Amino acid sequence: MPSPSETPLLILAGGRATRLRDLSDDRPKFLLPIRDGLLFADFQLRWVKAQGFREVCLSVGYRGEQIEAYCGDGARFGLAISYAFDSPIALGTGGAVKRAFRVPPPWLAVLYGDTILTLNCSEALARATSDVLAVMTLLKDPPAGHICNATLLDGWPLYSKRDPKPGWRYIDYGFLCLSAEFIRGMPETTPLDLSLPLEVASNARKVGALEVPERFWEVNTPDSLEELRRHFSNR
Repeated sequence: MPSPSETPLLILAGGRATRLRDLSDDRPKFLLPIRDGLLFADFQLRWVKAQGFREVCLSVGYRGEQIEAYCGDGARFGLAISYAFDSPIALGTGGAVKRAFRVPPPWLAVLYGDTILTLNCSEALARATSDVLAVMTLLKDPPAGHICNATLLDGWPLYSKRDPKPGWRYIDYGFLCLSAEFIRGMPETTPLDLSLPLEVASNARKVGALEVPERFWEVNTPDSLEELRRHFSNR
């Protein structure tokens, strides 16, 4: 099974953050201030390092040059950071995954660049076996404002972001493990939402799952940003 130290991590940090309104007019949400002169990037990359990852690729788009200028080569975080810039044509999250690596690694970890998670990534990677194409992390009964888009059936996830079913109580937690076979099999269409090939693989019972007991913290809206700031001001 892969370990964090030998698994590349892709952070999807290219979004425009329209729900943050004027808070992100002059900077990407990855660089929003949190507290004590520290930015969101500082908190997330420190968490990434504590999880045991070493190689990180930042997929950037909106004001991506600011992210590169701030994070550099990653040395001050104890990481080796590279960058994959979005194309003039919107790629979507799936297209960003395909663009990040010329040759997909045997397993790739994927994290969204707007959330701080509380899971142990090694537990998710432990489920990355030859029996599955991908591994999802799932949170039951998520915070208000999130639409449940998954369920567990005999331990296997059924997932659909575009057509969630009544009675589903789980949400994609935001940490994924993707095999090279999964990445190579993704459609070439752009933009491509990563949720679409994940839905297909989950219907074929080719996606493993790890249920995570604790909530995540995010910077997607002014309210969630303030909630994250309050949470980390007490830590």
